[in-house]
Parts: sequence; structure tokens; C-alpha cells
Amino acid sequence: MDYRALVVLIIKTAGLVLVLQTIALLPDRLVGYFTAFERSSALFVGLVVVPFVVPMAIGVLMLWLPATTARAVVGAPLASGTDLERLIQPLIFSGIGLFFSLEGVRALAYYVAFNHYAQDAYANDPAARADVVSNVVSLAIGAALMLGARGLSGLVQKLRHGF
Repeated sequence: MDYRALVVLIIKTAGLVLVLQTIALLPDRLVGYFTAFERSSALFVGLVVVPFVVPMAIGVLMLWLPATTARAVVGAPLASGTDLERLIQPLIFSGIGLFFSLEGVRALAYYVAFNHYAQDAYANDPAARADVVSNVVSLAIGAALMLGARGLSGLVQKLRHGF
């Protein structure tokens, strides 16, 4: 594998992690807005829109156009789509899926254990409920990546090279 293709793969991986992390944190951002003392459009933009749209756009660009970013890093034309890249990319996606799944399971286990001892105090907190939703989303994304990494990898290749 050419070092330039490796840089492209690293950028795609970072873009995927950024997109998934942004999606997983959206429920927390929404609850932060809805539980604010005073709600306004400026608060919504600052608390929900900007922290969601900016990382999502950057992550999608890194995932969709990694060669453009990599060209700025390595400064040479890039070779992409090698056979080794097609073999490694599903492994990386599965690894990211394992990370998100383990994070979701860890946080949900903490919630279950804490809720067992603190009965209603934690269950009535909207931020806690949003945290549970966020962790369930993280677990679902992780499981989908682990089980469907090869299909997701193929989808990314098709998006980059056209159907």
C-alpha cells in the first residue's frame, strides 16, 4: 500500500469517527437546549446547530473527499482504491464499530447500576435520559458498523467513485 493511500484511509477513518460521534452526541445537545433557563434562536444556533453542523460537514467532507485533504498533507497526486485498501477499510470500520459498541455498553451499564441505587433521582433527569438515548444510538451505530463493515466500506467506495 502506497503511503499516500494510507493517508487517504486515515483521513476517511477520522471523518467517519467525527460523523458518528456528532450523531451520538446530538441528543445531549438537544436536551441542553430544551432544559435551558431561557430559550432563544441564538442559543439554539450556538448550542445545537453549530456543534452539530460544523463537525458533521467536516466529517462528511473528510469521508467523501479524503484525497483533497490528503493532497494538502502529502503534496503529491494520490493513488486510491488499491486492493489492500479494500481489505483494510472494513477492518478499520469494524474496529470503530467495536469502540462505539463498547462505549455504549459501558455507559448503559453505568446507568443501570446507578439507577438501581438512586431509584428516581437519575430517572427524572432529562439530561440523564438523553444520555441513555445517546448511548443507545452509539451502541446501534457500533453494532451496525461491526456487522456491516464490508457493506459500508463498499458504499463509501461507490460514493467516492460514482455508482
